[in-house]
Amino acid sequence: MSTTERIAAPAAGRAGAAAAGPAPGPAARRTARARDGLRQLAFGLLIWGGYLLITHAVAVDLGAAVHRGQLLLAAERQLRLAVEPAADSWLAHHRSLGRLAAWEYATTYIATTFAVLGWLWWRRPASYRWARNTLAGSTLLALACFYLAPTAPPRLLPGAGFTDIVARVHPVLSWGGGTVASTADQYAAMPSLHVGWAVWVTVVSLRAGATRLGYSLAALHLAVTTAVVVATGNHYVLDCLAGAVIVAIAAGMERIRTVASSRWRPAGSRVAAADEFFLQVETPTVQQPVGGVALLDLTRADGPVDLARLRRVVRGRIGRMPRFQQRLAGPSRWWHARWVPAAAVIDEHVLEYRLPGGGRPALAEFVSRLTEQQLDRDRPPWRLWFVPEVAPGQAAVVAVMHHAVADGLGVVDILRQLFDPELPAPELAGPAVPSRPARLALAATGIGQLARDGFADRLPYTGRLTGERTFRCARTPLAPVLDLARRTGTRVTDVLLAATGEALARLECQGLAGTALRAAVPVTTRLPAPAGTGRAAQPGNLTAALRLDVPLAAMDPLDRLRAVHAAAAPRRRSPRPLGAAAVIRLLGLLPPVLHRPAARSVYRGRHFGAIVSNMPGPSVPLSLAGAPIQDVYPILPLAERVPLGVGALGWAGQFCVSVTADAVRLPAAGSLAERIVEAIEAMQAAAGSMPGWPAAGPDRVAG
Repeated sequence: MSTTERIAAPAAGRAGAAAAGPAPGPAARRTARARDGLRQLAFGLLIWGGYLLITHAVAVDLGAAVHRGQLLLAAERQLRLAVEPAADSWLAHHRSLGRLAAWEYATTYIATTFAVLGWLWWRRPASYRWARNTLAGSTLLALACFYLAPTAPPRLLPGAGFTDIVARVHPVLSWGGGTVASTADQYAAMPSLHVGWAVWVTVVSLRAGATRLGYSLAALHLAVTTAVVVATGNHYVLDCLAGAVIVAIAAGMERIRTVASSRWRPAGSRVAAADEFFLQVETPTVQQPVGGVALLDLTRADGPVDLARLRRVVRGRIGRMPRFQQRLAGPSRWWHARWVPAAAVIDEHVLEYRLPGGGRPALAEFVSRLTEQQLDRDRPPWRLWFVPEVAPGQAAVVAVMHHAVADGLGVVDILRQLFDPELPAPELAGPAVPSRPARLALAATGIGQLARDGFADRLPYTGRLTGERTFRCARTPLAPVLDLARRTGTRVTDVLLAATGEALARLECQGLAGTALRAAVPVTTRLPAPAGTGRAAQPGNLTAALRLDVPLAAMDPLDRLRAVHAAAAPRRRSPRPLGAAAVIRLLGLLPPVLHRPAARSVYRGRHFGAIVSNMPGPSVPLSLAGAPIQDVYPILPLAERVPLGVGALGWAGQFCVSVTADAVRLPAAGSLAERIVEAIEAMQAAAGSMPGWPAAGPDRVAG
C-alpha cells in the first residue's frame, strides 16, 4: 500500500562503508570547505525564512501596534530621550542627506553583517561559531518580539508629524522601493535589528582581533546606523537600546550553552528537536499519546494467548527497542529534555484489562480513557495492555507511547519487533537524495510558502479542548480503496481527506458553507523499506506536516475528491514539508523557556483544524504472541484547539480507520469513523459507472 506522503531525507548509513583512509588532499579540503560554506549560507536562508514566516503568518492588530508605539514615544518624553521628532524634521529638510540615509538604512546593515560573518568564516574560524550562534540567537529573539508584540515605528504613528524618509526617497531594495515590499514587516520596530546587528558587528570585530582600523569602522557603522534609524522615523531610541540588549542576551545564552556543554550538562542524551516539540506542546488537556489497537484472532493461535505469553515476547525482544529502556528527563525552564537510561519493569509496562461485558464498543471506551491520561515520566513512556474477550475468539493488544518516542510509522516499526515473522534486517543503502545545502535552500523557500498560506478557516467545533476523548474505529476492504485512488488519478490520502470532509459536512451542517477543513497531514522522511526487508525500529519523529484543504460545502463525493487532489497536488510538489521540518528544528535552537510558547504558537487551531494521517501497513500476514493480527487501528494525539484526529492503516487487506476527538467539542464523533467509511464506499459507488470498475460488497466493522 504506497499511500504514505513522503519527502526526501538523508540516506541511512551505507553498508560496507570504507574504513578511514589517508588524510584528504588539497582538492578534497577545498571541496569540503565549499560544502561547509553552502551549509552556512543555507542556515542563514533558514533564518530569513523564519522572518518571512513571522511577516506573513502574524495577523497584526494595527490598533495595538500603534498603541505600543505611542507608549514608547510617551516614555521617551518622560525620560527626555525623544529626539526622533527633531531628527526626522531636520533630515526631511535635507533631501540629499535624506536620500543617502534612506539608502544606508535599506542596504548597509545587511551587507555589513554578512560580510563580517563571511570574513570570520574565511579568516577567523575559531571565532566564527560564537559569532554565528549569537547572530542567530539575537535574530530569533527579535523575531519572537515581532511575533508577540508588533509595534508601529514613529513614521506610522497617526498625527505624530513624522516624515517617512525611506518611502519618500524609495531607495533600491527597501520596503519603500516596492522591490521587497511584500516581504517587509513594517511593524517590527521593537527591537531594532538594524542596531542589534550593528552592535554584533562591533562586538565580534573586537573578539576576533580586528585591526584598529577595522574596529573603528565597525564602531562608525554602529553610530551611523543608530542615527539613521532614528532620523528616518523607523525606530525609537528605546528600540536601539533593545537591539543592544538582545545581542547581550544572545551572548549570555551562548555562554550558558558553552559552559553547560562542558560542565553542567545533565545525564543522558538530548531529545531531538522534532521529538521535544511534542513534549513542549503537551498540556493537561492536550496529551500526546500515539500507538495502536491490534485485534488478535485467537481461533487460529498456535497455543494459549494470555498476559504471561505477551510478557515473555516483550521481555525477549525489548533489546531491539532502545526507547523502551529510556525515560524522559525534563524539559525544564532552562534545560532541554534528555533521554536517560532506565530499565523497564515488564510487569509494570505490560498489563491486562478486562472489559466490563466485553465487546468492541467497550474496547473503544477503554482506549478513549487511555488517550486522556499522561504517561508516567518517571518510567519509560510506553505501555501495552492485553485485553482478553473482546469478542468470542478475539482479544486485543493496545499499545500507547508518548509522541516523543516516535511518529506514526515509527510506532509501527517499533512494534513490529514484537511480531512474527520477525522483521528482517534492512538493506541500509537508500535512494539518492539532494545534498544538504540544497535541502536547506529548499527549506528556506518552503518556510516562505508556508507563511503565504495564511490561517485555517475557523470551524464551528474548534476551540479550547477539554481533555475528554472519544476513540472510535471502523474498517472497509483495502483493495477497492486502492482502486478508487488509481482510477480517479488521486491518492489514498486524498480519499481519506475527502471522506473526512464528507463525514464532517453531514455531521456539522451549520456554519460550514464556504469554508474548508485545513488538515495537517504527516509527511514521512523515513526511507522506504527495501523489497524483502523492513525498516529498522528507528525511534524519533521523522515527519513534517503538509497542510491540505478539504472543501466542506455540499457537493458530489467524487467532485470533493477531485477538488482535494487538485488543491493538494501543487503543495505536494512544493518544498513546504521541508520548510515545516526546518521550523521545528529552528524552534529547537531556542532555550526551553522560549521553545514552549513558540512551539504552542505554531501547533494549534489557527493553522489547521484536524490531523489526518494515512500509513502503509505490512504486505505480509503477521502475528503477535502466536495469534494472527486481524486489524490494527492507529491512535493519534490532538493539538490545542484541534479537536479531531483521523488515522488510517492498511492491514491484512483492510483499510482500518480510527477517529480520536474531543468528546465535548465534537459530541457526534462517536459515529464519525463509521461515516468516514460510508463516505469512502459512497465514492466507490459513485465511480461504479467507470469502465471496468469492480463491484465491491460491504465489509464494515465498527467499534
